[in-house]
Amino acid sequence: MQLQIRKWGNSAAVRLPQAILAQFHLNENDCFDVEMQNNRLILHPIKPQKICYDIRTLMAEMNGNLPMVEGWEEMPAVGKELE
Repeated sequence: MQLQIRKWGNSAAVRLPQAILAQFHLNENDCFDVEMQNNRLILHPIKPQKICYDIRTLMAEMNGNLPMVEGWEEMPAVGKELE
């Protein structure tokens, strides 16, 4: 596969086809480290660490005054609240 360098504003850019993005699980605005080795450019995706939140932990960190929504108790479940 050949890619072409194109002008992008005052810079130059290489466009990556959707197939490459999908194969490497990349998204728009992802970042890379660039390594130059033996006259080659090697791109290393920088994937941010996935942050997992637990509702109990988040609520425990609150200062006692939990926000209240009027009628909360009567609202129907819309996701996985009951799991």
